[in-house]
Amino acid sequence: SLRFVTSAGNPSRARLLSLVQAQLRRSGVEVLPSFAPPSTFLGTILPSGDFHVALFGFFSAPNPTGNTIFGCGGSQNYTGYCQRLVTRDLDQADRILDARQQARVLNRADAQMARDVPVLPLNQIPLATAVRDTVRNFAQSLNPLTNSENWWLER
Repeated sequence: SLRFVTSAGNPSRARLLSLVQAQLRRSGVEVLPSFAPPSTFLGTILPSGDFHVALFGFFSAPNPTGNTIFGCGGSQNYTGYCQRLVTRDLDQADRILDARQQARVLNRADAQMARDVPVLPLNQIPLATAVRDTVRNFAQSLNPLTNSENWWLER
């Protein structure tokens, strides 16, 4: 029996949870769904670790550095995952300015996390990102085309 928690009022998560519940039921696993108001879910339940499985998503900047999610003691490390080499690499990547060197260190951390499997990502919403400083008026959003009519390229 597994207690699945997620935020209330999110039809996509409710649908996902019902699909997972049906699949696991066929395998003999009971799913006990729990829906909490978003503020309670994010502010109390996730940090407390009082769940078996949590359905939620991270929204972060396109630069994947920082150890808040996968570093030991990270503020959003809700799984309690702690691998000192990964934490070291994430901390080091935060201080590297050269993109190639940073990628090398982040790829090393990523390879270790792939071996450890601290989370099981179900899906990822692609986020559009401008990497050139000639792209103007761009703002990152969960909707990749938000405000796109106002983007322009400086020549």
